[in-house]
Amino acid sequence: MPAFTPIREFIRALQSGQTNMTLRLDYLYANRASIPAAVLGTIRTGSLDPTFPQDVKDLLKGVGAVTGPNTLSDDEIRHMEEWPAAEKAKVQAWIDTAITNGDAVNFIWELHREPGRPGKGDYADLNAGSPARITFRTYAERVDLGFNLGSIKYK
Repeated sequence: MPAFTPIREFIRALQSGQTNMTLRLDYLYANRASIPAAVLGTIRTGSLDPTFPQDVKDLLKGVGAVTGPNTLSDDEIRHMEEWPAAEKAKVQAWIDTAITNGDAVNFIWELHREPGRPGKGDYADLNAGSPARITFRTYAERVDLGFNLGSIKYK
């Protein structure tokens, strides 16, 4: 979940496991037959590091072939791009395998409190099953609940 996420969206995500990003990924995965073959190929096996190719960004923003709900902002896309390369590659491999096998996938978000994880960072986890669940976990100690009043940020 990117910095400066509105508090209502943060609370909704805590309660439901759904963010704007996970909802967009759910929608795109469910409608993957509408994604142009070249873009889907990039998502499955192409380079997504350090930044996403423009056609992938356009897909996430709802520009072009697949519009639909929960389009992503530049900040949300940048947040996804900033994930460690190994984590992006892991999720990409899971998506590729799910598409190959015809498996359903749900995308979920949650906070975690696992201080023993290297770097106390964000990571993804796969829960195989039907549907498979790809969970994006944010380290709770990295969350700074503050608020803005105009141009002043209070913590």
